[in-house]
Amino acid sequence: MELTRVILHPYTTEKTYSIRNKSEHETLTFIVDKNANKYQIREAFIAIFGLKPLKIRTTNRGPAKIRTSTARPGYTKAKKIAYIVMPIGVKVAVSKEEVEAANAK
Repeated sequence: MELTRVILHPYTTEKTYSIRNKSEHETLTFIVDKNANKYQIREAFIAIFGLKPLKIRTTNRGPAKIRTSTARPGYTKAKKIAYIVMPIGVKVAVSKEEVEAANAK
């Protein structure tokens, strides 16, 4: 699997934002390819950001039911989420606002 296709995009919700700022370790969350394992995610992260993560946890989220106007329920897509923990003191700019703030300093 190509390293550029392992990490798809950042995953930002209220829960991931609170996890990121909760402890001294910065935790980043990404949507990754369903077939990627932790070693491939680590190598892709190092190739993209140039930083070595401390720990990687993954979880598979199945499709969730959503309400539609028809009698049958709809479903969201299944996804795999990677929680990447960075060492103490290492900050990574993931969103566009964080990159602009880092460049302004």
